[in-house]
Amino acid sequence: MSVKSYLVHFYFGLRHFFFYFRKIIIRLYSPDNGEFSGSESHLQDSIKSLKRLGWMKLSSDRLLIEPDKLKPLIERANYLLNSQNELKETASKVATIDKNFKVTIDDLFDRSELLNVINDRNIVKVAKGYLNTKPFLQQASVWWDCPVPGEERDSQTFHADGDDPNLLKVFIYLNDVSKDDGPFVFIEKSHLLLRKFFLILKYGVASIKQCDIKNEDAKNIKYCVGKAGDIFMADTNGFHKGLKAEKNSKGRILLHLVFCSEWPTGSFKSTKSLVPSMSVDDLSI
Repeated sequence: MSVKSYLVHFYFGLRHFFFYFRKIIIRLYSPDNGEFSGSESHLQDSIKSLKRLGWMKLSSDRLLIEPDKLKPLIERANYLLNSQNELKETASKVATIDKNFKVTIDDLFDRSELLNVINDRNIVKVAKGYLNTKPFLQQASVWWDCPVPGEERDSQTFHADGDDPNLLKVFIYLNDVSKDDGPFVFIEKSHLLLRKFFLILKYGVASIKQCDIKNEDAKNIKYCVGKAGDIFMADTNGFHKGLKAEKNSKGRILLHLVFCSEWPTGSFKSTKSLVPSMSVDDLSI
């Protein structure tokens, strides 16, 4: 690494410390840990694991209050993947080629069926318990990650988000996802203060190719493969990416939720969302 590159990485590492300090201030100013009953100890255990590792996986049966509400979404996703016609028509309308592998397909689903899942109070409880501040739902959308030619690029390479120091993303798989289908990938514990600082010094904060991740860091790479209905949650201030879908794959369809504080550092205005930015207390929509 050149001296110039190292200095740039060191600068972003220092910025990370100030970013983390902002998280502490927000939590002190607006604390909210959520409330759990004795029968919800599994949610508390999940939050502890999430705080320690930066990501977790739960089945919908284990997390959602009414997991059956996912069934019509899963059926619709499988129909779309098998027919491909509506997906390809929507993809043809994407205006930019920079991220043509990720197509927003909210309009291909029944909005009320999507809201039935978005409104699940257990998801909200986990968001509160993890963020330790009142969560705001900043984004909700359905994606189709589809195979496209070319090298991995943009969010297909490792990066760390900067939307907010208090950040939790939820990925609800609506079809079975293998390594060929472009699963979510996370470097375990990379959300932690010192661990992330040293990763930034070594690799930077964005456009990091997997082949450049070495030794112990590579051992911590986790591939979030799963079945339809599996739910992954991650603090994407840690290093992550979406694996590039193989050309023989039909792709991956998921419901994507973003929770952060009331005062995000990034702007979500340019991203299409099923719902406007709102406090989770106002989620009955």
